[in-house]
Amino acid sequence: MTTKVIPLLINGEEIPSDITFDVVNPASGEVVFRANGANSKLTEAAVDAAQNAFPAWSRTKPNHRRALFFKAAQLLDERQDEVVKIQMDETSVDPGFAGGFQVAMSIGMLQECGSRTSSIEGAIPEPDEEGIHR
Repeated sequence: MTTKVIPLLINGEEIPSDITFDVVNPASGEVVFRANGANSKLTEAAVDAAQNAFPAWSRTKPNHRRALFFKAAQLLDERQDEVVKIQMDETSVDPGFAGGFQVAMSIGMLQECGSRTSSIEGAIPEPDEEGIHR
C-alpha cells in the first residue's frame, strides 16, 4: 500500500523533502499518512519566504484581509466532514470533539479575526503584575 506523503508548503509551492515521518493514529497504530520534515536549508527557505511576503501582506487593506479570513472560514465549513475525519485519524478524538469543538471553534475564530480587521490598533496591553514594564 502506498501511503500519501504530505509535502512542505514554502512560498506557495509544494516542496518535497528527503526527511519524512509517519503520522500515526494513536488509538489504532495505523499510519494515516507520511509527512515531509524540513532540514535547516528548507527551514531557512520557509523563514525567508515569510519575511519576503510580509511587506506585501502588511500593505493589504482591512477589507481584503477580512475577505481572506471569511473565505478561509467558508472553505473550512464546506470541508468540515473531511477535516473532522482527518483530525479523528491523526489524534483519535471523537467526532463530537473534532467537529463540535475544534472545527466549529476554528471557523468561529476565523470569522472573529475577519470581523476585527478594521479595528486592529497598535496598542500594547497593560500587564497585570506591578513592576513589569513595556
